[in-house]
Amino acid sequence: MSAVVEQPVEAVKEVLHPYYPRDAHLPHYVASQFSMNESLATLGSAILVLAVVSAFLISKARTPLSGKDKLVVIWMMVCAGIHIVLEGYFSFNHGSLAGKQT
Repeated sequence: MSAVVEQPVEAVKEVLHPYYPRDAHLPHYVASQFSMNESLATLGSAILVLAVVSAFLISKARTPLSGKDKLVVIWMMVCAGIHIVLEGYFSFNHGSLAGKQT
């Protein structure tokens, strides 16, 4: 004899997501409309803009820096920009992030 398990209607309507644990409740999940290439191109462009702006600002500094020091400052500015934007956005929108196309 096999037992038939009935699932509530709410469980059937729930959207599946690619995250683990698979049964995590993400009520507002919407699949991304952007491909991985589009996402990486956007992130790469933002990093490039941050690096170029940082390099421009460093070139206007009164204290001359060595090439190594310039690279370190540019790296730190890029890291700071990534952390401020991504972590700041997550902090303010963590409750509804699963359903946004951002």
